Amino acid sequence: MYPLNLKQEKKMKLKTLLLPFAALALCANAFAATPSDASLERWLDTQNFDRDMEKNMINSFNIGFKPYADKALAKIPEAKKEQMAKAIDRYRENVLRDLITPEVKQTVRNTLLKHAKSTYTQEEVDSMIAFYSSPIGQAVVAKTPLMLNQAMSEISTFGFALTEKAVQRHMPEFAKEIQGIMCDGKNPDTSCKQAKQVGKKHKK
Repeated sequence: MYPLNLKQEKKMKLKTLLLPFAALALCANAFAATPSDASLERWLDTQNFDRDMEKNMINSFNIGFKPYADKALAKIPEAKKEQMAKAIDRYRENVLRDLITPEVKQTVRNTLLKHAKSTYTQEEVDSMIAFYSSPIGQAVVAKTPLMLNQAMSEISTFGFALTEKAVQRHMPEFAKEIQGIMCDGKNPDTSCKQAKQVGKKHKK
């Protein structure tokens, strides 16, 4: 072999120094790899996603619907409450029937997979699959919907009451502002003119 000149020797030394960094970069890229579609499907399956999705969607809708249904029912005369309650329940079931279809469930699944693919790495997905496949992971999967249902029911009741108070507090000022927008100026809304005419008749 011919002896290396000074320039070649420097290049060799530089390559030798850079090799560990190149190896680290390759490892980092491997860990940060985009998860495969198959692994993401497996990730959902280990969480019993399809089995629990419809139940979770129904529970979420019912939790949000109940405060409004209860408020509407409270205004109904006692003699009509049972009949009205049945009508509200039929309405709820009809809405749910339109909301929860195979097409909607597939859209939800595809959307979740799409965002999981852009959020997690392959290593993270593999780790979650390993956890959810374990006995402890399966116990967590089984208990999580119950915990969320209980928590969301309480949060929804609290949130509805808080919203009602906030609406009542700010509604008079808002109604006054709307009245000014609609009735002041050169072109008042026709409803304002009608209201003034009714007011004049009552004064007479």
